[in-house]
Amino acid sequence: MSARSSIASPAASPRSRSATRSIAATWPIRSGVDPAAAYVALLTVVRDRIKPRHLSVAILGGSTNMIGTGFLETLFKAGMLGVADGVAVHPYRHLADNIDWEIAHLDATMRRYGTPIPIWATEFSDNYPTPDLAAPELVKFVTLMSASGVRRAYWYALIDQRFFRNMGLFTQSQATKPAAEAFTLLTTHMLPAGRAQRIDTGDRDVRLYRFGGDRWVVWGPSGTLRFDAGRIPSARNRPCPAPASRSVRIRSW
Repeated sequence: MSARSSIASPAASPRSRSATRSIAATWPIRSGVDPAAAYVALLTVVRDRIKPRHLSVAILGGSTNMIGTGFLETLFKAGMLGVADGVAVHPYRHLADNIDWEIAHLDATMRRYGTPIPIWATEFSDNYPTPDLAAPELVKFVTLMSASGVRRAYWYALIDQRFFRNMGLFTQSQATKPAAEAFTLLTTHMLPAGRAQRIDTGDRDVRLYRFGGDRWVVWGPSGTLRFDAGRIPSARNRPCPAPASRSVRIRSW
């Protein structure tokens, strides 16, 4: 199995490290058993056995291969929010757009059953047609999840695999890929500045986000924004030509 690559929340200390245990919701096949109740009972056993000796271990429930709010709601009804430290989702998809809406819907659903627990994207990415397409989507994914309050996110995978040749940050020969350049930009320059915040431009087609006080991410189908910026990098952390007007023309990726 290929390793995942962690993109930690800026709210966490860069020195902090905590182990996780993600318990997949695989239903027992037995007549008369409430699968959601059985799953929450399993989480409870794991919590009671591990937490007293390893307080820093995070027990995650759900582990859906998407943001499956309808399915996860059955676990919330059964009491998972009072047992798990977080809910794990795997938002695999080609385009990052609208992931913020789905996360907000998941959070609102949790609130109907108790106090929401942190959302962890323990896997996300896509097997893109070409490596170049991964970099801008990685930036958009992380920006939207940061602005939505996701606790931690893990890009899958670290290294390309036989049947998933465009999911890794590196090739099997360990050559750097465009996604790795985007990963470096995010983890060294953007996320340390603070959690992303959406800025209203007055144009609903333009998505503008600010990390901290002076670092920005912008995308959209078209348009022009004026920036007083000293450096304008691409999603691959390559310098873009700085026009004399300090205006940035937006186009779709």
